[in-house]
Amino acid sequence: RSDVVKMVECDVEVQPDGFTSYWDLDQVDDTGNSLDSDFTYTYDGSGVVVYVLDSGIQLSHSQFATGRASFMKDFANDGCATTADCYGHGTRVASVIGGTTVGVARGVTLKSLVVLRQNGGGFSSWVVSALQHVAANHDTSKRGVVAMSLSSTCSSGCACLRTSVQNLLNNKNIVVSSSAGNNGANSCNYSPCSYPESLCSGGLDKTQVSGRWARYSTSNYGSCLSLFAPGRSVKVAKAGGSSTLLSAYTGTSYAQPLTAGVAAAYLQAYPDHPAIAVHAKIIEKARQGEMSTSGIGSNSPNRMLYSRVDLYFDITTVTVTGTTATSVSLSWQSSTGTQDDLRVYYQLNSSTFALSESTLLPTSASHTVLSGTALSTTVTGLNTGGKYYFALFYRKGSGKYDISKVASATIAGASSSGTGSGTGSGTGSGTGSGTGSGTGSGTGSGTGSGT
Repeated sequence: RSDVVKMVECDVEVQPDGFTSYWDLDQVDDTGNSLDSDFTYTYDGSGVVVYVLDSGIQLSHSQFATGRASFMKDFANDGCATTADCYGHGTRVASVIGGTTVGVARGVTLKSLVVLRQNGGGFSSWVVSALQHVAANHDTSKRGVVAMSLSSTCSSGCACLRTSVQNLLNNKNIVVSSSAGNNGANSCNYSPCSYPESLCSGGLDKTQVSGRWARYSTSNYGSCLSLFAPGRSVKVAKAGGSSTLLSAYTGTSYAQPLTAGVAAAYLQAYPDHPAIAVHAKIIEKARQGEMSTSGIGSNSPNRMLYSRVDLYFDITTVTVTGTTATSVSLSWQSSTGTQDDLRVYYQLNSSTFALSESTLLPTSASHTVLSGTALSTTVTGLNTGGKYYFALFYRKGSGKYDISKVASATIAGASSSGTGSGTGSGTGSGTGSGTGSGTGSGTGSGTGSGT
C-alpha cells in the first residue's frame, strides 16, 4: 500500500477515431433538414483555451497562421518535432475546432498535447498524464475545453482515465469533449465516450435518409452518446506538404471537434457559467427529434449539435439599473416574455455560482422568486460592503434551469453617525474622556470612556 499511488490498472492502447463541404459548418448552425450554404456565428471562442490531446498540430499550416496554436507537451516521445504532426490526425482535429476557415470557433487558443504516436496508436496512461498536466497547468483566469478524438476498450472502464475526466469537469471547471468511435457498435463499450462527464459525439452522414439527417453506418451509437454532429466528409486541414492543403475526412474524430468548438463559443458568450452547466446546456439545446430513426442505433439520442449559442437562452443579459447602500436594481429582456419559474440569485465576491448537477440551481447563494413575467426587480437587504454578483435562473416546464449572464455591483457599507451606535465601546487615549470609533449598520462613530 502506498500513500502516493492511488490506483493501479492495466495500460491499454488507444486509437484515433477517424479515417481517410464545408457542409458540416452549414449543418450545425441550421435547424430542419435543409442547408442554406452559410455558416452564421456570433461567438468564435476568443479567450478560450482548447487542449487538443492527439498526434500534434502542424503549426505552420495556414489554418493556424494567426499564432493561436502552440505546442504544450509530448507524452508519446517518438521523435516527431514539436511544431509538426507526423501522423496528421491532430492537425485535422484542431482545424475543425479553430481553423481560420474550416473551424467552428475561429478565435480559440489551441494547445497541443501529443498522446498518439506517428503510427496513430497510443496508451491510456499517456492520456491520463496529459489530462493531469492540463489540470495542473491550466490558467484559471481563462475558460478551457479538452478535446479528445480517440477511444479505447477497457474491460475495467479505465478507472484512472475516468477519474481524470471527472476532476477536470467537477474540480477544474473545464469542459471535456470526446468522440464515439467508428466501430458500428455500442459507444458504452469505449472510453472516454462511456463517461457521463464527457460530451460524446456520434457521427452524422452527409446523405439524408428520407429527407432526414442520419447516423453514418460505422459511427458508434447508444445511450452513452450526448448527441450527433457531422462526421462524414468534413473539411479539414491536411498536414504535410503544402501548408494550405485542405481535404475531406470521415470519422467521429471530426464530429467531436465541432462539439468542442461550440463549447468554446459558449464559454466566450457565458464565461461565468460552470462547466457542468455548459455540458448540460449543449445537450439540452441540441436539435431534438430531427434525425431519421432508421439506423440511428439502439438507445441513441435523437439530437444533433446546434452551434448558435447566441440563441440558446430567452434571457441573456442582466443590467444593473441602480444601487443604494442596501439594494441593487436589475432589469432584463426576455425573447419569449414569460417563464414558468424565474428567480434571481446573488452572492458576494464570486462570479461563479456552485450549481446542483440535477437542477443547475445554485446550492448556497441567496435568492428571490419572481413573477414569470417580471422584467425587473430590486434586491434589498444588501447591508454588507463588497461586490455582489447576480444571475437569473429560469425555466419552462420541469427541466434544468437556464442561466443568464452574470451582472455585478459594488455596494459600499452604509454610513451613519451617533453616540454609542458602534459595535462595542470605543477606547480613548489618556486619562479622562476619549473618542473611539465603532461599526454599526455602517461605519459610524461612537463615544467611549478612556482610562
